[in-house]
Amino acid sequence: MRKVIRMVVKALGLYQFSVWFRENLHPMRALLCKFNYKRQLERIRNKPKSEKIRVLFIVSEIAKWKEQKVYEQMESSGIFEPIVGLSAWNKQSGLSSSELEAVHTRAEAFFDRLGDRHVRTVRIESGEKVFADLREFNADIVYYTEPWSPCKGQTPWEVSKFALTFYTPYYVPNYGYLYQECHLPVQRCCYGYFCLGEAWKVIFEKSLRFVVHICQFVPTGHPALDYFSCVSSGQREGDKIIYAPHFSFYNVNSPDYIQLYSTFDWNYKEILQYAKQHREFTWVFKPHPILRMWAQASGLMTKQEVEKYYNEWAKIGIVCEDGDYQKLFREARVMITDCGSFLTEFGATGKPVIHLKSSRNPRTPIQRMKGLYDTYYQVNNLDEMYGAFKMVIEECRDPNRDQRLVAVKNVGLCGVNASANIVNYLKLIFSR
Repeated sequence: MRKVIRMVVKALGLYQFSVWFRENLHPMRALLCKFNYKRQLERIRNKPKSEKIRVLFIVSEIAKWKEQKVYEQMESSGIFEPIVGLSAWNKQSGLSSSELEAVHTRAEAFFDRLGDRHVRTVRIESGEKVFADLREFNADIVYYTEPWSPCKGQTPWEVSKFALTFYTPYYVPNYGYLYQECHLPVQRCCYGYFCLGEAWKVIFEKSLRFVVHICQFVPTGHPALDYFSCVSSGQREGDKIIYAPHFSFYNVNSPDYIQLYSTFDWNYKEILQYAKQHREFTWVFKPHPILRMWAQASGLMTKQEVEKYYNEWAKIGIVCEDGDYQKLFREARVMITDCGSFLTEFGATGKPVIHLKSSRNPRTPIQRMKGLYDTYYQVNNLDEMYGAFKMVIEECRDPNRDQRLVAVKNVGLCGVNASANIVNYLKLIFSR
């Protein structure tokens, strides 16, 4: 149906107008946010010191929860009162009520470790989705963890009327696809954007030179990397082999999808078979959370085949589908992946990465990351894959180790403590 609508709009000559309207609507919203944020900043600064600053983290999927250490830093500060708001993004808004209920039930079980410090910002009432007005949670700060379209009533330009907004991407930057990194409405309209470092701040600001945005880029490091600063020597702590496939292989039903990082369609059977033949290792299957849906929607696998594939991995190892993978990363010896964020996240450990490369992915790492990615073992086909497996997994050889450890330090991925930097920055702007 959407394709038909786009064709009609284009045929009527309205397409360019619609693009112009969308692009110019966001600058107007950004300027509105800037006006509102001045008032919100003053309001929070004038709160009695006895009142804590309430922070609402917006989370749609538990696999994308990378702010646990920020949450813990806030909770122990005595200044902030953090809570997690279970929400939805644009794709999830299309889920049926029962499917969304299942997503939130799993998320609640995951966040129960926080006690009663999680709330639903999208509820199911009489079988219908109801989007909460975030005002009801009395938040001084709304903290976004992903840039995709927030659900109704929860966008920065709506939230700016009663709270400050901050943003950290759930992924760690890698390819430097700047439109996705900092040009999306959430990123342009938040008060603050906690980015990976000073170099990334410069890159982002240059790319936005001719774009209206009001966010302040704050170089803090990424909280997902705080778990790995202690293992950046590249020393082996365990013997786990992690296979972490991205979802974005070519899908004939979504031919316009532009991020084709995944190689799953040409190696998923072979990697499972290899794992079955080498049970002397502890295997971890860490798929992208959308892989199940994409594998079915593309026609590569039926629902039954997807379930069977995941179950086969569960029989020979560990299947991890949530955000609690940091311990597994620390205990791993090597990662096999084509997932952009994990190329950086696991790279921060200093351990070897077998990089499965898609011929359909036109992007190369941004120059700052290239030195690190060049130390990975690049795989373009099955013959190269089996060669890398033999050398790195079976023979435990890692000829690029020393070069990789230097690259990890040069890129600034270790020893940063981003969570503390974020909390200290917030204390500073509120003068607490």
